[in-house]
Amino acid sequence: MKNVEGKRLLVIAGFVWCTAGFNVLRTGIANMVSHSHGLVLPLVFSAIIYYLFMKFVFLRLVNKHSRRILTYCNKKINIFKFMDRKGYFIFFFMIVLGILFQRYHLVHLLYLGCFYTGLGAALFSGGVIFFKRYSNP
Repeated sequence: MKNVEGKRLLVIAGFVWCTAGFNVLRTGIANMVSHSHGLVLPLVFSAIIYYLFMKFVFLRLVNKHSRRILTYCNKKINIFKFMDRKGYFIFFFMIVLGILFQRYHLVHLLYLGCFYTGLGAALFSGGVIFFKRYSNP
């Protein structure tokens, strides 16, 4: 296993969160554009989803993981320690749920697109915060 200086886990977390956020956001925008007659209302719903997930889920997770990572100081830490087990479980659960919703059309793709757009933007924003914490702890 590869070990890195503890603080660099913030960069790894930022990269993973931004990558995941970008992919979810891209899927959401594609679903919204292809299934909507106008984008104003879907974007409003996406903004609400963004706010709710950012404030009540992702910002808390970013703060929790950042505090934990910054306690590692100059120690060499396994690169997968940028999240704890619960964080990996949440990511895994969200990915599986997303695949199921998309694959089996459990929700109309317009609604799923609104949700994905807000969720992806919030994930991407969380990744940006990890990068900021690296450069300015």
